[in-house]
Amino acid sequence: MSTIHENRNRTPLAQRVLAARRAAGLRQDEVARHLGWVPSRLSAIETGQKPLTPRNYHRIMLAILELQELQTERFRAAMENDYQ
Repeated sequence: MSTIHENRNRTPLAQRVLAARRAAGLRQDEVARHLGWVPSRLSAIETGQKPLTPRNYHRIMLAILELQELQTERFRAAMENDYQ
């Protein structure tokens, strides 16, 4: 659960990262692993404890999209296997 301190430090871009990750149903460790990061790095970015550069913002959002696409492909494959 977020603390008041964390919410105060969270930038609008960090809020977008957090919202996008949650909307995608992804855990911090999944996104961090996809990026080659430790989960604490992503956590620090999402809570505003670590600055979010434009480059890392784009990398994170792309990772979320890629992971969503993988989930969709796995779902489709599972559905196709069910009907064969």
